[in-house]
Amino acid sequence: MVTFSKSAQPTRFPRYFVLGGVGVTLTLLFLFASDFLGTLFIAAIIATATLPLRKFLRKQTKITRTLASLLTILAVVLLLIVPLVLFVISVVNQASGAYEIFRQEFNKFAASDYNFLPILERYPMLGDWASNLLKYNPISPQEIVSKIGEFLGFLSRSLLGYTTSIVKQLSFFVIHAIVFFLALFYFIRDGEKLVGYVRSLLPLSEKHRDLVFGKMYGLMQAVVYGILGAALAQGIVFGIGLSIAGVHNALFWAALGALFSPIPYVGVGLVWVPIVISLFATQHFGAGTFLLIWCMTAVANIDNIVKPYLIGSRSALHPLAVLVVILGGAFAFGLKGLIFGPLILTLSLTFLEIYREEYRGVLGGKR
Repeated sequence: MVTFSKSAQPTRFPRYFVLGGVGVTLTLLFLFASDFLGTLFIAAIIATATLPLRKFLRKQTKITRTLASLLTILAVVLLLIVPLVLFVISVVNQASGAYEIFRQEFNKFAASDYNFLPILERYPMLGDWASNLLKYNPISPQEIVSKIGEFLGFLSRSLLGYTTSIVKQLSFFVIHAIVFFLALFYFIRDGEKLVGYVRSLLPLSEKHRDLVFGKMYGLMQAVVYGILGAALAQGIVFGIGLSIAGVHNALFWAALGALFSPIPYVGVGLVWVPIVISLFATQHFGAGTFLLIWCMTAVANIDNIVKPYLIGSRSALHPLAVLVVILGGAFAFGLKGLIFGPLILTLSLTFLEIYREEYRGVLGGKR
């Protein structure tokens, strides 16, 4: 600790200058890193969850902290990549089956001199609707084929535009992935040193420092439990719906849905949407309709019940408050709000608790 003689004691102006400089530079640093804050926070959460694994590897194998951190990251990568590869293979197989069905239907359409009524009559309500439409608005087969060609041309141009946009966004995804894995490595390896450094900067008593960081650590653990618990709940509910709908390999698809559940906005939809489309394409209308309603109601909403409850119970926060900050943050700030909502709530309540304790005499309570 730096000490000053009486003649060298800092005056108020240098203190204010230093505080102003800290405030300005930290604000600029926040602006520069704002696009990566969500990525860094997710990396911090995963590092907190996997830190026991790194400590276990070091204790059992006596390897260096760097090597133990790299092995921990390898375990995380395998846990993420293996399910992703299985999902891609399954979706490709489903797409191949759907394409084969479409090709067969188009061949039937062409063999019937482009008369699509026999095909539509197999679908509920579509056959009657098409017959009534053609009765009052006769359309020649050539016009139908021409319109289909125009639609396919429009579709191909749209897909080209989407592909170009995806290619542009791919570079941003790669950059975020690089930042994520680098941050994860350093958080796992040097996280304890980083926490100690930040602790030393807080102008609080040791008791209050312990309170702040204890709440933060509890929140990160709670987020991990909330994400895993919500994923498990969605997987179970999704599996029940698949079983009732009679989908083959329901257990596999349910497990895959649970693995993709933590992905914001889409989650289990990455799995159930292709399955519903496949059911409709293969004329399983009852099963497809049931699964669509089941996923949009039960599967989609169980996450909003389980996750706030688990996060609230593990971090001593009220589930209603957690739900409000998660949903409100997502609506107001998108993915960043979804990630930082519980964090801001925890810090707010922690500093309110410190404020109430420090100013209890002013507020009318007993010290």
